[in-house]
Amino acid sequence: MEIEITAHEPEEEVVNTLEEIEKDVQSLTEGLIEVRAQRLAKNVLMKQKLQRFLAEIIINGVCKNEEEALERAIESFFVAVIPVSRRKIVLSREY
Repeated sequence: MEIEITAHEPEEEVVNTLEEIEKDVQSLTEGLIEVRAQRLAKNVLMKQKLQRFLAEIIINGVCKNEEEALERAIESFFVAVIPVSRRKIVLSREY
């Protein structure tokens, strides 16, 4: 009994399959990022102290909504902390 083995997919179909896999991986990655963001936001926004802070910020017109307040808070924290932490990294590498 002789068995003939032939390619079952033309090369073009393989390329399309790889593109589809890449799109699937991208979609799954985005989905995981979204789930993580939702969990993080829920954990942060469930804290009563932070809810009060956010309400005061919005009531006083500092920010239009919670999203803007959180975004500005993270940016401000970054600006305040990163230069100092970079100096520590440089100093620690010198020794």
